[in-house]
Amino acid sequence: MLESNVTHRLLSADFLTASYRVVGKMMVPNTGMVGMMNDTTTSFMEVVDAKLARIHMLTKLVGEYKIIDVVKTKLFAVCLTRREDVGPHALARGGYQNLV
Repeated sequence: MLESNVTHRLLSADFLTASYRVVGKMMVPNTGMVGMMNDTTTSFMEVVDAKLARIHMLTKLVGEYKIIDVVKTKLFAVCLTRREDVGPHALARGGYQNLV
């Protein structure tokens, strides 16, 4: 995990790519998942205690990993358990965008 002086919290999420569903936990800053997705300093996110399954066979696990890196541009959707985990309302309404 990357270390900084920003407060992080661990939250559970499902990450969907074109081929896989990844279920795990990740550390996000105060800005929530949207803040993590909009962070242009990294092109990936670390998922802890990850379980992978193929998108067409969700009940059959492909593997379990302590830490995996998920490439942000390959994500199709991120499913969260609570609305508050998305981030602050002003930031969440802005949506995800690729800043250059």
